[in-house]
Amino acid sequence: MFARPAATDDAIVGVQPAPFVGVALALLAAALVTGAAEPQRAAIPQDLPHGERAPWQGRTTLAISLDSNGQVFVGNDAVADADLVDAVRVRALGDPEAHAFLHASGDVAHGRVVFVLDRVRAAGIRSISLCPVLER
Repeated sequence: MFARPAATDDAIVGVQPAPFVGVALALLAAALVTGAAEPQRAAIPQDLPHGERAPWQGRTTLAISLDSNGQVFVGNDAVADADLVDAVRVRALGDPEAHAFLHASGDVAHGRVVFVLDRVRAAGIRSISLCPVLER
């Protein structure tokens, strides 16, 4: 069927699998050993708080929502764009550690969410959590 090349030809007739398998197993063993010895670390360095409660507990919290039409609500009250900074300041009760939770419908344009974030920060709120699902 297959003719063997003459001894003078430099063609490779076949590949011996034993050396390949030996090298592959050695690399696999090295990867397993070094992986087990390496401590698990987060991809991004973090200094996370430790405790029995969430970091915002004990602070004033605000619920700010954007419905699918882009209407802003602070708590359950609809707020006009021009009044947003004042409404957030009133709800924050002067607490410099106040924490805002921003709930936005998936239909709201990105620019609208950024505008609301900017207004909340202008009201003095520095701690804001984005909550992607709005269910009303």
